[in-house]
Amino acid sequence: MNETLRTIHSLRTIHGDFSERDVSDVDLTRILEASVRAANASGRQSYAIGVLDDRERMKELFSYQGSRALIFCVDFTRIMALARHLGHEFDNDHIIGFVTGTMDTMLAAQTAVIAAKSLGIDSMVTNGLHRTSLDKVYQTLKLPATSCFPLATVVLGYPRQEPPYQKGRLDLDAVVHFGEYR
Repeated sequence: MNETLRTIHSLRTIHGDFSERDVSDVDLTRILEASVRAANASGRQSYAIGVLDDRERMKELFSYQGSRALIFCVDFTRIMALARHLGHEFDNDHIIGFVTGTMDTMLAAQTAVIAAKSLGIDSMVTNGLHRTSLDKVYQTLKLPATSCFPLATVVLGYPRQEPPYQKGRLDLDAVVHFGEYR
């Protein structure tokens, strides 16, 4: 098994039990640089990544705390502004656009998780923002009122204590269907 596969196979979730140890600015930058290298549709990178390092704001917004939190949003505001600048319309008001933006966003989030783990930093992916009033989320993070939707949060940090085991995953037979669904 090569280094990349070892990193992927070592992924685990720390369910909010992160220590006070901080993720360095250097490591955060490495994680973000890797994240924006993720595959995306038509080179659009239709997402935005908000970074929080205030543990109390994390707890208030999504109930978990870590050293850093990356809030991944499906975001078309940059693309719309560029289209307007070039004298074009950008219409993304349909489900295919949102699904495509969601895929871009989650690929960037998963790449951040893998990059973090390769640096020895654990993570937890949560949709905890959706359990908070979205008005409060938009106001607190100063998100654009339209064309931007907070999809998932990746909380980064180091575990307070090592988990006793790594949760397994289903075998390939349970989720992979060759040729046709069975």
